[in-house]
Amino acid sequence: MLKKYWYIKQTDLADGLTETDIAMLDGSCMFKEFANKDLIFSPDDPAKRVYVLRQGEVTLYNLSRDGKKVIIDTLKPPTIFGDISFLEEGTQGYYAEASSDSILCVIPKEKFIEIIERRPEITLRLLEISSQRLKRAEELIRDLALSDAKSKIINQLHRLAAKQRAESKDGWFRIDLNLTHEKLANMVGLTRETTTKILNELKEEGFVRMEGKTIFLLDRV
Repeated sequence: MLKKYWYIKQTDLADGLTETDIAMLDGSCMFKEFANKDLIFSPDDPAKRVYVLRQGEVTLYNLSRDGKKVIIDTLKPPTIFGDISFLEEGTQGYYAEASSDSILCVIPKEKFIEIIERRPEITLRLLEISSQRLKRAEELIRDLALSDAKSKIINQLHRLAAKQRAESKDGWFRIDLNLTHEKLANMVGLTRETTTKILNELKEEGFVRMEGKTIFLLDRV
């Protein structure tokens, strides 16, 4: 049996939780398994749950006016997502999809609020997480509107490296996110063909190298 208790201690909020808080979450957490491509929630679904990614990968995205998928974020464990603002009742506002076979810990929103009301420092941490995600979203929107195609890809690779807290090793950032050309294209609003063309140009220029689905980005680009 999966041990929810120890997994919750690895989340972004662990520093603000006491043993009692963790035990309360443990008691209200239900594990759910999602196969690759399963939809976890959609934009119009009520925001009534908090999710902790225990295993696998989850992609958050919206659809453009022409129906093209635009990736907002790609999540790896341990990550908390869903409605973590708790400022008002509403809907999710975006799609969440399992991008590999995944296991999620699902926590009812009211149980999470109960703990937050006793721990103001957790609220501050949640605001910090929301702020970081909003900043990444604003950077992405700015890139989609103003940058040329090559800059979009380079900037997105830097964001992914920063999110992974990748450290430069021998002059290269390692981006290990099972990143396909199609997934990268969906992150920056380009076609897969354009993305492949630009990645090949960057490889020829010595700015990028690839090993399978792992991308290495020159730290000076």
